[in-house]
Amino acid sequence: MELGTLVNDFFLPLDFSENTGRNKTGEYWTKEGEYLYYRNRSTQNILMPQKETPPVYSAIRLNPDLTSEFLAQWTDCEIPIFIQAIQTGVFETEDRAWEAFDHLEGKNDA
Repeated sequence: MELGTLVNDFFLPLDFSENTGRNKTGEYWTKEGEYLYYRNRSTQNILMPQKETPPVYSAIRLNPDLTSEFLAQWTDCEIPIFIQAIQTGVFETEDRAWEAFDHLEGKNDA
């Protein structure tokens, strides 16, 4: 599967190159390792109260090389999509944020 957006019924895949996704306010998503991070130059990367981030993606595309005959075999198939988000701005490091998340999920309970 591939993440992206639809523009006039045309699929545009996500591109995390340096200038992609940035708007005039300096707000954008960036990929670092296997994670995506929200960036906002004017707020020092903090999402302000009562605000929402711009969407990372709005469309998902299957491999375009798959034939309609192949896909017809999977008409009753469901594809679950899971998304996790964690606030890191109030933690000293990303690892501390994940430790707090794991604690909430009961993974680090003694």
